[in-house]
Amino acid sequence: MAIVKFSHDKTLADFMSLPPGLPPGAPIGGITGEASHQVNYLVEDFKKGSYAILCFLPAKNGKMHA
Repeated sequence: MAIVKFSHDKTLADFMSLPPGLPPGAPIGGITGEASHQVNYLVEDFKKGSYAILCFLPAKNGKMHA
């Protein structure tokens, strides 16, 4: 799971329409190495702005969920 803070004028639509490469913002944190049947917690101090939370693990039905 990763958290991206968008540049001032960028949106989720901008992010989703880009080809692979650098996102329209900066990664600010996340969690790696999730194991089956484990719980992870993340505490962030979000400043005013627009963010996306990205999860790279598919749900049980195989679809991406975040």
